[in-house]
Amino acid sequence: MASKLHATTKIKVIKYKNEEDYKKDKPYAVVEKEGNLMLASGMNAMWNLITGSSSSHYDNTNTYIGVGDSNTAANENQTDLLGTNKTYKQSYTGFPIVSTRTLIAFAVFEGTEANYAWNEFVVKNNATGVCLNRAVQSFGTKTSGEVWPIQIQIQFSN
Repeated sequence: MASKLHATTKIKVIKYKNEEDYKKDKPYAVVEKEGNLMLASGMNAMWNLITGSSSSHYDNTNTYIGVGDSNTAANENQTDLLGTNKTYKQSYTGFPIVSTRTLIAFAVFEGTEANYAWNEFVVKNNATGVCLNRAVQSFGTKTSGEVWPIQIQIQFSN
């Protein structure tokens, strides 16, 4: 019997009007969407890590979440964000974590960061520049002063 490996990504953005609301945990919206495409370069990076031919781990030092404004459909041969505007943010302390076949990355985009339409997302190894995945979905437009934490979960299943 052949086994098929599936990758499902869940992206969650919590939107706060300002730093004060963020500190009080008073979001004005929580947006969750599912969708993802594992990139060929990301799949190769995983094999290189598994076989020991790479030591560039997706750890707290090197794992970044990238957001951009392109709405170009995802294709496995893409290697990064495609937008004119794109911002990468290092994973929050303690992330990424692995739990039940799931990688969870988390970052907080502050009031002065990534203020444009959020249409595309990647999990990237900043040391090598290799993105694991690319998701294309509209999460709205972040404006100056808003704080948007983002969590990306990539789960493998049969």
